[in-house]
Amino acid sequence: MAEFRERMMTDPDFYDAKRAGWWLWGICQWIGSGWCKDLHAKMPDLHSSRGIHSRSGAMRVSQQMPNIGDRVGSGIHGKSVNIYETMAALSARLRRVRVCCGDWKRITGPSVTHLIGLTGVFLDPPYSEAAERDGDLYAEESLSVAHDVRAWSRENGGNPLMRIALCGYEGEHNELEKMGWTKLAWKAVGGYASQRKERAEEENCQRERIGFSPHCLGGRQGSLF
Repeated sequence: MAEFRERMMTDPDFYDAKRAGWWLWGICQWIGSGWCKDLHAKMPDLHSSRGIHSRSGAMRVSQQMPNIGDRVGSGIHGKSVNIYETMAALSARLRRVRVCCGDWKRITGPSVTHLIGLTGVFLDPPYSEAAERDGDLYAEESLSVAHDVRAWSRENGGNPLMRIALCGYEGEHNELEKMGWTKLAWKAVGGYASQRKERAEEENCQRERIGFSPHCLGGRQGSLF
């Protein structure tokens, strides 16, 4: 295995088609982090009575797996859906969209925001430690990035060419209200937390807040939800 890794990293002409096929098959069905790491503990559970094929539990198989049937109205192959029109519309919508990967600061600098013109920025960082959440939820974890995002919002919120929305839990970003920001309360719908219906999770759903910078159009904020 060590020799294989070495050749894969140093020889551009070396490959193993069978291993590549296995890797593609696995990554296409993988959910969450840890692909190819600690496989004995993290492989998807494909047992006939558990996992995605389960016939019991909170959700039926038909609700958990993508519907690729040919019945009318069933997924992208449904006879009521024109897949060509759908893809053409999606292509037109994304024609001038740039998808970036990396640190959030890469796309919040002046050159790609207000120096181009009026700019809307929607920020939804992971909840900070102030939200009293589990600090081991994500593969790339941070309990402090929300503070950095709030600092950036504080510095840029007064710019008339910037309309900023910042998400968080009640109490996380209250200091912005002293600077003219408005706060909207909303309730999360769906997701694993809401489905579990536990009391603590239900209370968390009620804590969701979005702060809007002073130059946002306040009259339409509520209609977003």
